Amino acid sequence: MDHDHNNANEHISLSPVDPTLSDLSSPSNYHPSPDPTASSHNRPGYQRVSTFQEEQDIAYHGAAGKDHGLGIHDARDTNQGPSIEVSFSTDTTPAVPNSSEFMLSPTFSRSSTKKYSPLGNMPEDEEFQPDGRSRSPSLYQTYTADPERERLRRTSRTSTLSPYGPTGGEHPEFACMTKQHFHHARGETASILILLASVWSTIFSAIWLGLATGKPHYGQMITDNSKLPPSTASLLVAAFAKSIELTFVTSFVAFLGQLLSQKAFRKDSNGVTVAEMQMRSWVLQPGTIITHSAAMRYAALTFMGATAFCAAILAMVYTTASDALVSPKLRYGPYQHRVLYGNVTSRFANETYIEDRCFSPIDLNVDPLHKGQTCIAIEHSGQAFHNYQQYLTNWTNYLNLGGSVSTNISERPLPVGTFSDNTSVTGSWIYPADMAADSKKFNRMVNNVTVAMPHSNIFAAAMHPKNKILQPQDLDGLGEYKLEASVPSPAVNVLCVALTKDELAPMVVSQWPAYKANTTFNVTMYPPDGDPKAAEALGLPGLPGNTSWLNATAVDDLFGFGEKYGRRAPYFPIIPEVYNTIMNYTSFPVEGDSLYVLTTANITGDSPYGLCSLRAFMEPGCSTKYHSTLSGGTLKAHCNDPHNPLAYSKSHPHVTPTTAHSGYNKDWRDVGSQWGIALSLNAGKTGNDASNARLISQFLPSGFGLDPKLPSMAEALGVMAGCTLLIGSIDSPFIHYWNYSSPDTLLEPAIESFNASLSVQDYSSGGTQHWQSIFYIVLAAVFLINLLCLAYFITHTGLVTDFMEPQNLFALSLNSPPSQVLEGTCGGGPMPKHYSSTWHIGMNRHEHFYIESPDDPLTRRRRNFTNPINADEGFELETAKSPVADMYNRISKKRSTFLGS
Repeated sequence: MDHDHNNANEHISLSPVDPTLSDLSSPSNYHPSPDPTASSHNRPGYQRVSTFQEEQDIAYHGAAGKDHGLGIHDARDTNQGPSIEVSFSTDTTPAVPNSSEFMLSPTFSRSSTKKYSPLGNMPEDEEFQPDGRSRSPSLYQTYTADPERERLRRTSRTSTLSPYGPTGGEHPEFACMTKQHFHHARGETASILILLASVWSTIFSAIWLGLATGKPHYGQMITDNSKLPPSTASLLVAAFAKSIELTFVTSFVAFLGQLLSQKAFRKDSNGVTVAEMQMRSWVLQPGTIITHSAAMRYAALTFMGATAFCAAILAMVYTTASDALVSPKLRYGPYQHRVLYGNVTSRFANETYIEDRCFSPIDLNVDPLHKGQTCIAIEHSGQAFHNYQQYLTNWTNYLNLGGSVSTNISERPLPVGTFSDNTSVTGSWIYPADMAADSKKFNRMVNNVTVAMPHSNIFAAAMHPKNKILQPQDLDGLGEYKLEASVPSPAVNVLCVALTKDELAPMVVSQWPAYKANTTFNVTMYPPDGDPKAAEALGLPGLPGNTSWLNATAVDDLFGFGEKYGRRAPYFPIIPEVYNTIMNYTSFPVEGDSLYVLTTANITGDSPYGLCSLRAFMEPGCSTKYHSTLSGGTLKAHCNDPHNPLAYSKSHPHVTPTTAHSGYNKDWRDVGSQWGIALSLNAGKTGNDASNARLISQFLPSGFGLDPKLPSMAEALGVMAGCTLLIGSIDSPFIHYWNYSSPDTLLEPAIESFNASLSVQDYSSGGTQHWQSIFYIVLAAVFLINLLCLAYFITHTGLVTDFMEPQNLFALSLNSPPSQVLEGTCGGGPMPKHYSSTWHIGMNRHEHFYIESPDDPLTRRRRNFTNPINADEGFELETAKSPVADMYNRISKKRSTFLGS
């Protein structure tokens, strides 16, 4: 290149943005001026503008024009207004190949005046060529940097797109007037939607809190057979809980945005810090609490910061709290007093009814006389032996654990049984007697026990449709309930005493004087029931007549024998062999109430014989407990508790043990006789050596006290007889007597009521574990915050633009002046020291909103350069008619509240 080329001048036509400027008002004053010395084939050079004023003019007039940008216009476009000719000239250096200094700088093949568009596009009459050899300028070529040019570039730090000049002041010609009002009235869509979200969240969070604290039981409302099955109920609760969570976050974030935005508007506030701007992210993105933990130092200790932090935690765990405390779960409710109902068909221990309801495939026509007896004998033996075996197993377990059991009858293994195949039965020892004291009193072994069993008709009453009790199958097999009924318990008293052979002789026919010398006594001819008329018909002399009280015995006062007590002593054909038993169920008097068992034990001494009596009655001092589950249930007699409010005697105060026991149940004797025969208790008459009789005989006590290692004979007989009490109370009254005109059976079942206490495991709200109570804090806090947000939205006439929302903050920041407060944050974001910087939102006279920091030196210079909206009263009066300015004045003058807004 020659020296002329280095002195070449390039003339560029620039369009002033504002044609009203006095020095640019005439288009004729500005025209392109090509340099006559420029060569069309030479590389152009540039001549530097002599002062900084030219740079300022470009920045001011280029940025403040109608079109934002550099303000460069095509000179050929006459519609763009007048042109100004600015010359740049400088010494240039040819591009050096392989140089590391690159600059995007246009290069021209000849000296000419070029026209540029306002956005700084390529010249319209040139083609772009990247090789640098064509007539078009190249954007990619190396050059040697000029220090003066670099200094000029660094001097102008203000973007030409900014509405603010190099001094930080606002261009008077720049007017970014807001096109939308920053205040949204209560009737606008955004305000209505936020208010509805707050109302929804407040109402349902209150309902959720009420359900969690009230713990209602839904009963028949949520069952497998209802319109709202459990799975659907859980899904609905989860859906509503999620809606509460979402609307809670929505309303709280809007509430937080309103407080912070209005705080930024107000003059008397400290403004909004960068840390406070971060608070909405805590709620929407809780992970930022950890990832941007630096903001916590500056915001969490304020009221709004602490509230936002709590709201973030609450929003995270709300659905969990709802699932723990509100979602329906199977849970027992409290015991409630109920009047329940049940069917009554027969009196207690009705032998005929028991036989009729016994299931057998044998047709009645095939065996009309013995079908029922055979069936019930099998049922007795099956249940009695099963119960007996379970009782002996419990005894064995007791012995294996402790080596012995208590000699107190109340602390010994309880009588047990099974009912309806899947219901476990537990009886109770009532009226515990002091065996040692009784034995010493009568100078013989006296073993007196009484067994009470639960009333089995409660099992059917619990499923009576009138009671409307949820059954386990109604809840997919998961339901349960506990019931305690104020009904009497059937009981059997077993009294066993030890006798010598001489004391036994008055009750054994073969020992009477008339038969002692007669070795031809045929025991097989002895009537099976000891009926005197049958005995006379068989030719057995010496048997008493129907009106005879028989011989007096040594135990008349113990058993109540004789005319004095109205009960005749039993008599037996022979003395059984060792380990054998014989029964007596004489029918005289006709109203007899007792069953007797005689045994011979292998006991050394004078009293190896044992005589036991069994008699049944209804005990008023008990109640019946029933626990039902799908896999089975439990029936239990609750006795010996003077504080039991559901004892039958408490519901019927006129009933006492004396009145209830005044007459033992005479029907039970017939049931008991069938039970005894089925259990081979009468097999000793022929010396059959029944296994059951052998074991019973071994339990006869040899001393005056209970054996800590063995059950007594009375205990064993009472446990086996327990099944007769369960079978005899099926469909029987819930009172202690028969109160119907029919002798013993009703053609149609009658419904009787009884007092009861009921607790049902159904679906309900409320926690199932004690530790879940901590979630009450979550539900209560969400409701209170919702209430606070709703009160705010109701008491305010509208909402301002939430400048904490990213899109609004972005637009506000983009149209705001640069700041030295956040210097160095454009790449890596704010540093910890920046989180405490405060910011205010202002508005200039052109209704242009911007954000600035009062601590920024540039802010003070800008305020000297151009007055803010409220800088002087004259301007405030001037803009009083502007709705935007008027609303801004009102909000900016509000006083701060305790919320910090």
